[in-house]
Amino acid sequence: MNSLPFIFNPIKNTLVLEQNQITRRPRWVRVKQNESDFHVTFHRNDVEKLFNFVIFNQSTNGNISLEWSEQINQKVHLFWYLPEADTNQQLHIKLNAESKGELTVVLMGQDSSQTVAIDVELQHHAVLDFGLAIVGGQSTHINHQVQLLGEHAEFRKMGLAVQNQTAMLNMKEAVHHKSPLSTSFLQNYMIANHQAFTLNRSWIVLIITLFHPI
Repeated sequence: MNSLPFIFNPIKNTLVLEQNQITRRPRWVRVKQNESDFHVTFHRNDVEKLFNFVIFNQSTNGNISLEWSEQINQKVHLFWYLPEADTNQQLHIKLNAESKGELTVVLMGQDSSQTVAIDVELQHHAVLDFGLAIVGGQSTHINHQVQLLGEHAEFRKMGLAVQNQTAMLNMKEAVHHKSPLSTSFLQNYMIANHQAFTLNRSWIVLIITLFHPI
């Protein structure tokens, strides 16, 4: 635990994943782990208790999943210290019917090349307020895909990226409206100092289904 940032030591409701091993875990959260695959499920309302998830000292590719059960509200902060070695990381986010999430993800890069895939899936009447902050990293590639699968699904994103020196950030994001009455809002801010470089490409994809009377 000595390598854990001291700021998280006294905080309850904190899950810590260090070198693919759990070193701290709240009792109320459901966790499934299979080698580098790690799945967290929120199954009861603890919206007043901010849940912190800290990942660091990973040395391999990772697959992280966060799932909100039906009609569950939960606030989550994910602090992800990306590995020093070149890896591919995946983050899957799923909100089931009538659930509501407030998720803030902070990606902190090292002097390495990272590819991070972020997938979001929202069922009907699910709402996600998503904050994404990207700090540091030598070469970071983000592929962000959002699937609005149910009616009245709502996705709101606020993004911030800060790159310095010769760092490079390449981010692609797309929101797929696969159900009527779904809504999305994207807002990104990018800061590049010195010779750093940032590139952001965003798409909103509307899939219109025509119903023919029999």
